[in-house]
Amino acid sequence: MTTAHGLRPDKDVTIQLPSNITIGDQQTVLLVGLGLIAGLVAGRVVGHSPGIVIQMIIGVLGAFLGRWLLSRARDQLGIDTGGGIISLVFAAFLGALVLMVVARAFGGGFRRGSS
Repeated sequence: MTTAHGLRPDKDVTIQLPSNITIGDQQTVLLVGLGLIAGLVAGRVVGHSPGIVIQMIIGVLGAFLGRWLLSRARDQLGIDTGGGIISLVFAAFLGALVLMVVARAFGGGFRRGSS
């Protein structure tokens, strides 16, 4: 007897889990940590404070955005951004700054001139 999915209900199902679960390489873990700090710094620079947790989330997302932007600059424009920690700090801050400006713009932080 089989079910609609072709499975036999009298058979045991075994799921094998990996013995070690990794969250990424050291550079990714470092980028997350730098993103947490970069979000706080970018919030101060931009003058937008949606809350400490939101600033940290923006910082982490911005860190990955910054790393992506710098890799595009390296590939498309031939700009050598290096590969060390200074490059990661710059990428994290750049991306967090960009996202914080976007968050401020959509959050009503920019004042419009009255007509």
